[in-house]
Amino acid sequence: AARTESAGKAEERYKEAFDKFRNAIKYKPDFHEAYCIWGLALKELAERTKSASEAEEHCNEAFEKFRKAIEYKPESYEAYYNWGTTLSILAQRKTVPEEAKKTYKKPFTNIKRQLSISQTTMPPITIGE
Repeated sequence: AARTESAGKAEERYKEAFDKFRNAIKYKPDFHEAYCIWGLALKELAERTKSASEAEEHCNEAFEKFRKAIEYKPESYEAYYNWGTTLSILAQRKTVPEEAKKTYKKPFTNIKRQLSISQTTMPPITIGE
């Protein structure tokens, strides 16, 4: 059976993980995967956070990490995907419907941008050759 930790212990582990990500990019500043996974960890922390304002803060930090991953690897579809899912989590937590609507639209812009990059940078796929 899976064991769950107290909220305080879990937050401690997230902070420990963030320190490790910080160290990774200290030694390899263009390590886009570290930024992407760091953003995912922030997204998970936002999901676990009870306070809407704290969750929004974690989501905004995650967006910065995804932005940094994309800066170093513009074709990082994982970063765009994770950015989109984090935006949808943020939108779900919004209490004002208009705010939520605006937030939900953002992932589609990011995904459309990635699709246009992928179409111009990836070689065509041929089947059966």
